[in-house]
Amino acid sequence: RESDHRAWTPVSYTVTRQNATVQGLTEGKAYFFRIAAENIIGMGPFTETTKELVIRPPITVPDRPEDLEVKAVTKNSVTLTWNPPKYDGGSEITMYVLESRLIGKEKFHKVTKEKMLDRKYTVEGLKEGDTYEYRVSACNIVGQGKPSFCTKPITCKDEIAPPSLDLDFRDKLIVRVGEAFSLTGRYSGKPTPKVTWLKDDIVVKEDDRTKIKTTPTTLCLGIVKSVREDSGKYCVTVENSTGSRKGFCQVNVVDRPSPPVGPVIFNEVHKDHMIVSWKPPLDDGGSEITNYIVEKKDTHRDVWMPVTSATVKTTCKIPKLLEGREYQIRIYAENLYGISDPLISDEMKAKDRFRVPDAPEQPIIKDVTKDSAVVVWNKPYDGGKPITNYIVEKKETMAPRWVRVTKDPIFPSTQFKVPDLLEGCQYEFRVSAENEIGVGDPSPPSKPIFAKDPGPPRNLQVSEVRSDSCYLTWMEPEDDGGSVITNYVVERKDVASAQWVAISSSSKKRSHLAKYLMEGTQYVFRVAAENQYGRGPYVETLKPIKAIDPLHPPGPPKNLHHVDVDKTEVSLVWNKPDRDGGAEITGYLVEYQEDGADEWTKFQTVPMLDCVVTGL
Repeated sequence: RESDHRAWTPVSYTVTRQNATVQGLTEGKAYFFRIAAENIIGMGPFTETTKELVIRPPITVPDRPEDLEVKAVTKNSVTLTWNPPKYDGGSEITMYVLESRLIGKEKFHKVTKEKMLDRKYTVEGLKEGDTYEYRVSACNIVGQGKPSFCTKPITCKDEIAPPSLDLDFRDKLIVRVGEAFSLTGRYSGKPTPKVTWLKDDIVVKEDDRTKIKTTPTTLCLGIVKSVREDSGKYCVTVENSTGSRKGFCQVNVVDRPSPPVGPVIFNEVHKDHMIVSWKPPLDDGGSEITNYIVEKKDTHRDVWMPVTSATVKTTCKIPKLLEGREYQIRIYAENLYGISDPLISDEMKAKDRFRVPDAPEQPIIKDVTKDSAVVVWNKPYDGGKPITNYIVEKKETMAPRWVRVTKDPIFPSTQFKVPDLLEGCQYEFRVSAENEIGVGDPSPPSKPIFAKDPGPPRNLQVSEVRSDSCYLTWMEPEDDGGSVITNYVVERKDVASAQWVAISSSSKKRSHLAKYLMEGTQYVFRVAAENQYGRGPYVETLKPIKAIDPLHPPGPPKNLHHVDVDKTEVSLVWNKPDRDGGAEITGYLVEYQEDGADEWTKFQTVPMLDCVVTGL
């Protein structure tokens, strides 16, 4: 009967043996059994089982474990994993037995005396270069089951595998300012690679917003509350002794633009409209500027009125203005991610502001000669319209009328050489500027000038000639050309050359030390005077001078002594003097003097360093 039923069910009527097989039972249910003996007289009393019996398969040792794998190998260790047997023998696994066999030996040996229940184990203390195979068995309450299939022979050595990199991000990433982003992926390699993050070629360091997480197989760079400065080219490198792999991502943290750059320029101002311009924002927010929003405000009112929100140019016409009113202009930049703070202009009055140019300042006159002069002036304010021409006029100082010096236009130059002056006459000059509105007022007249050059300097002399220099002196010109001499121009020329070289052009002194001459070269020099109007004629040296040091008498001979004496003659010798005076010695004068006499007697001049004095 089932343990939870009271009724008994017969399972056999004629059993002559002392055992019986009961079939048709339900696995997992509990049963009681009873048996009675029977003879020809009848059935005896029943004998019952004392305990209920749960129907289940018979208990055996476990099957062999499955999927024994080698996970890591080094020169002195092996790490293995396996899965449980498909069938545990009807009783739970109590432990596993891992065994190894050194290749070349017959027997397997347990790798540890520990009771192993984990299905992962690292065998340590192995010898580099040895080769082993491994097997594992499962144990239950009945005993140890069959071993697994053996691993392939494993040699103890450090494994090498080049890095691999599998990234979860693409090569471009756009993030809104304030949002978080992360760059993640997986990697592998043996030995375990080193992971490095770079941004724009600079190593990324962790801070309050930047976190780096690396596990043995995964990598992650995370940034929270991103800012525009987080934009850049990010690079992750995984590297070990066998090589490296890199992954890249161009991150663009986008935001609304910064304000347009001022000031607002009023290019044109009229009584009913203005044209303004500005510069683009310094930072477009990482996204192209799509348009500018332009508004205007009458300064007497607090209301901003729209002008346009569709312009992509940095210039705009502001229409519908009231003459005499002052206005301000407000400009925003917009991109896909928002509108910038505004740029606000200064106040500007709506009125026509174009007129003829202002009068130039007093012109300056230079390079005056006997028949010409150069007039120089500064550009005046153009009255709001570009200057198209300058008008230069002249008159003799005592004459009443001004006369144009040319009918040709003078532009854009701000100087003009006036020809056809009369020598000795005194002139004044003035300048007017012209634009499309008309001709402006003339400048104040220039200072009067005489149409003549200064004369040449006088009495040019050369002295103190050396091998590398000489000294020039001169006197001022008889005629200064009607103006104070401002400076002298000094030039030199190698007689073998056609080229004059300036050696001084700003000195007011009437002398000059000419340096850097080439020894032995012949030179000529010339000097001209300049005043505020120009340069006069040159005066030249009368003849070339040669750059050599001057000559001096030689020094005294040294070490004079006799080497032989006779009754009427003496043999003398001596050494050269220390200095030759700048030229080769040509001879030595020998003189003698009788003892007690005052006068020396000339004997003769000899070319050598010895002499025999005779006739004594």
